[in-house]
Amino acid sequence: MSYSSSIKEAHGSLLSSIREQGLFKDERYIHSPQAATIEVEYPLGSALQSVVNLCANNYLGLSSHPEVIAAAHAALDERGYGLSSVRFICGTQDIHRELERALSDFLATEDTILFPSCMDANAGVFEAILGPEDVIISDRLVHASIVDGIRLCKAVTDTYKHANMNHLEQKLGEHQDKRARLIVTDGVFSMDGDLAPLDEICALADKYDAMVFVDDSHATGFIGQTGKGTPEHFGVLGKIDIITTTLGKALGGAAGGCVSGRREIVALCRQRARPYLFSNTMAPPLVAGALKVIEILNRSTERRDRLAENSEFWRKGLADAGFVIKDGESPIVPLILYNAKLIHADPMKDEHRDLWWSSPTAELGKVVHIELHQPFTTHYGGTLPSIQVSYETWGELNQARDNAVLIIHPMTTDCHVTGEFAGQPTGWWEPMVGPGKAIDTDTHFVVCPNLIGGCYGTTGPRFPSGDGKAYLDRFPLLTPRDMMRVQKLFLGALGIPRVNLVIGPSMGAMIAWEWAIEAPDMIDTVAVVAAPLKTSPYQIGLNWLQRSAISIDLAENEVVSKSRQMFARGVGMLSYRSPAGLDAKFGRAWFKNPGVSLRDPGLFNVESWLKHHGRRIRKRFDPYTYLLFSRAMDLHDVTEGRGSVIDVLDRVTCRTLVVGISSDCLYPATEVKLGADILEDLRRTVRYEEIISANGHDAFLLDTDQLATMLRGFQVL
Repeated sequence: MSYSSSIKEAHGSLLSSIREQGLFKDERYIHSPQAATIEVEYPLGSALQSVVNLCANNYLGLSSHPEVIAAAHAALDERGYGLSSVRFICGTQDIHRELERALSDFLATEDTILFPSCMDANAGVFEAILGPEDVIISDRLVHASIVDGIRLCKAVTDTYKHANMNHLEQKLGEHQDKRARLIVTDGVFSMDGDLAPLDEICALADKYDAMVFVDDSHATGFIGQTGKGTPEHFGVLGKIDIITTTLGKALGGAAGGCVSGRREIVALCRQRARPYLFSNTMAPPLVAGALKVIEILNRSTERRDRLAENSEFWRKGLADAGFVIKDGESPIVPLILYNAKLIHADPMKDEHRDLWWSSPTAELGKVVHIELHQPFTTHYGGTLPSIQVSYETWGELNQARDNAVLIIHPMTTDCHVTGEFAGQPTGWWEPMVGPGKAIDTDTHFVVCPNLIGGCYGTTGPRFPSGDGKAYLDRFPLLTPRDMMRVQKLFLGALGIPRVNLVIGPSMGAMIAWEWAIEAPDMIDTVAVVAAPLKTSPYQIGLNWLQRSAISIDLAENEVVSKSRQMFARGVGMLSYRSPAGLDAKFGRAWFKNPGVSLRDPGLFNVESWLKHHGRRIRKRFDPYTYLLFSRAMDLHDVTEGRGSVIDVLDRVTCRTLVVGISSDCLYPATEVKLGADILEDLRRTVRYEEIISANGHDAFLLDTDQLATMLRGFQVL
């Protein structure tokens, strides 16, 4: 066999990519028994360190309990090290059946079958009992082992939104034509620690004639009044048709798993579950140790009670210390750090919150410090030795980490896209993003980072440079391409290798073009809303007028510049609307009638509107960021340094939705459509849509009903 150099290079590249994303799994070498305090060698070859261990599944502290160890020792002496056989040939000892009966009694089920692990139990049970005439309806956040087990089964598969009983009922109604319906859920979800509402699930199962499957691995032994798991907690003991659980967590922590439930189901697993039929039996010491654990649990609830007290103490302490945790009642206490690479970072790193400009993001935003192995170099040669990115999120990232949506904000907005539905301030794209909306936060993890150079928490002109002084006008010149590359690093820091949708309007759309060209393999669909392939002299000229007012004053007096920023914003606001739209909105109506002299010229409604927006921008947006971003828009050109526009767009392999606006004077629809036309000629999967509106460029904010229909029509999610 040949392990070719090309395959070796491909594997090496994949490993490098895993490292760059902060997802490479390094092993810590423990030199002591599993316990609350352990002796660890990390990195390899370093001196041992005594550390507090908060990440084991040793919920009840029984992994090294002296009675459990003694029972395992005795079985080793009396029954041997192993059986060198599968169960049905010559691998079943009396203690195996004894353990199966003990588990059935403890879980209040009819029968139990042992597997080498719960992973094997989940891999074997579905295929053994279901066929193509049946349906499996699973919670969208079930454990990966369940997902893998379902894949091996020929039954029809469907999912319901996490813990959403209305959606589950809808799915059950849709599948009444199937022979059997199996509802599948975790008892306690291992990432967030929340409990499945088993009482409601069982009620729906009764109503729609369905069976219920629960993986209770993170509950058996300690959830419920006597530790019998989530069925006991919700008062449905004996009503769950199939329970899978593990002996590798609270029940001794060694190895082993089981399927426990209806007698006929267990019998079918003995005949047809492949991991049971073709894997060696559990070793006698493991069986004896598990039997001793069940004896200890039946003797007293002391350990379960202490765990509940410790969990409550830990939750309260973290919350009081200012950490973000998820509410719950299980011992799994998720500490939300929003950064897969944070384990390598300095937890005391300054987020420079005093430099953030006022916005909802200042209160709600989270921060990632991007791990840079060398300074980030911009297209024009500037460097940034460190980068932090602020961001907001909505919805849940699923276990496969493949349901993300990246929203790229336009020039003067922040990360706060939405939030009204969650009791937060109204976001700038509220009608587009939320539960059941075009960008559905019930099914997708939506993230919006503040752009590099911004003023809402991401490294920008106000941040300290290497000499400790603020960058200000020394901040590196940026292009949309630079912004996209920082976003790519940002997603890597979050541990998101791929996104369903990248969408951006206006300047955000310029960055979306860069995503489609430079990283199409990372995205399923890109939506470009109101941006051409490059900026025109007309657009550059408008930006020059705006920058001129601000930059003149920054050279003299920054306080005065805020007044002139009003003028700059006025030029921008006029370019964002169409003449017809302004006429329809304001006409020639007066806000304040004129007097008799030039000293009292009056104020038209349109002038008052421009003045209002000018005042707002002074309070909420940094003039340095205004200068930086408007120039970045000038520098937008997808062909810069890449070749012809045909060569450049030939790189686009993802699905592409291009949206123009009929009345857009700033970025005319014909210029926007050109990108779609070229992609169509290149036989790419592309659609061009046009918002029909008199609102000009701002139609992406004001005519969201049309945009939402376009997204749904293209089936971007």
